[in-house]
Amino acid sequence: MNQSIYPCVLFDGNAKEAAEFYLSAFPASRITSDTGVVVFMNVSDEKFMLLNGPQVEVNPSASFMYMADSPGEIEKLWEKLIIDGKELMALDTY
Repeated sequence: MNQSIYPCVLFDGNAKEAAEFYLSAFPASRITSDTGVVVFMNVSDEKFMLLNGPQVEVNPSASFMYMADSPGEIEKLWEKLIIDGKELMALDTY
């Protein structure tokens, strides 16, 4: 698949740290490039760009859906992602 448009998520100087966190949570994920300003990564063959921006306020204005093979996989992923986070939408079937 040729994915020519992909999400860019802005971080306040910690894009690499965020990428490494996502790598620890999602199977089949990897960093493909790191310029220090931009970290490119793939999660299940989907491209993401994590951008270090100047003093940004983190907000929940974007969400992504992940299609898993089983409810157990989703629950395991949820347990990793919710650490130090805040549930804004309950884990459910959508």
